[in-house]
Amino acid sequence: MAGLAIDRDGVGFSVDEGRPRAIDLAFLARQTMGNKNLENDILQLYRKQLRKFEPDWAKAKSLPNLEITIHGMRSAALGVGATSIAELSRSAEQELRQNGTQMGEIYAQLGDAVRVALEFIDQILGE
Repeated sequence: MAGLAIDRDGVGFSVDEGRPRAIDLAFLARQTMGNKNLENDILQLYRKQLRKFEPDWAKAKSLPNLEITIHGMRSAALGVGATSIAELSRSAEQELRQNGTQMGEIYAQLGDAVRVALEFIDQILGE
């Protein structure tokens, strides 16, 4: 069920109840010392990076340096407070190093988290 949340500018938008936000805005505000322009710039850069994500595991598994790409996603997610993406990226990294049998499922969850984060960023930036 959707609820109403208020973004940092006092604008309301719907969110799923019981699910954490895609990005922890309080964490991001601490990282930027409350500078709203810097927050917006960081969200725009993060959105640009997320848009490069290949959601199709069949295509992604043949990408060169996939583990490095996923590690970069994890690092960026930790920097902006996107905990879901950070945790799923960590799981994907571990799975790639091990047997990889669960990678398709983890990667699908990561793709869903990326989609949700992109929608969240678009709502925050008003796009």
